[in-house]
Amino acid sequence: MPGHLPWWLCLIARRIGTQRSVVCAAPANLDQRGRPTSVEELVKHDCLAFANDGRPLPWTVCDPDGLVRLFVIQPRHAVSHGEALRDATVKGLRLAYLSTWLAADDLRSGRLEMVPVATPAEDVPITVLWPRSRDLAPKVWVVFDALVEAFIPTHLTDL
Repeated sequence: MPGHLPWWLCLIARRIGTQRSVVCAAPANLDQRGRPTSVEELVKHDCLAFANDGRPLPWTVCDPDGLVRLFVIQPRHAVSHGEALRDATVKGLRLAYLSTWLAADDLRSGRLEMVPVATPAEDVPITVLWPRSRDLAPKVWVVFDALVEAFIPTHLTDL
């Protein structure tokens, strides 16, 4: 409609942190199905994916030459719940692209293993959005501040 702003101009955003994702699998899965040795092999491997509105989200990785590559994989299964995706990966169902904060404990314990051919490409911002026209209660600001303070990114060197 004339005179109306696009919906996204009516939002206020506050960045509360970043996340990074890695391609990983259960060691038994990699032993049985093989470890991809190239990014091309990786995308042909049986994979699980996180799906938004039924569409798998693309994977963004750096190849061994340092080039950032974006892939829309054809997953065997897609789910819209991160913990379910992680749990299926830990059980050995397929490879998956998981946030480091979600997979950290499993990577540290050896239940999951990173696929070294696909190193993380970039940090993705985690942002809180709310309508510009609303005055937020002070307690909401307290929650935002607590999220920013509490958010501790999981670095690959910690895994």
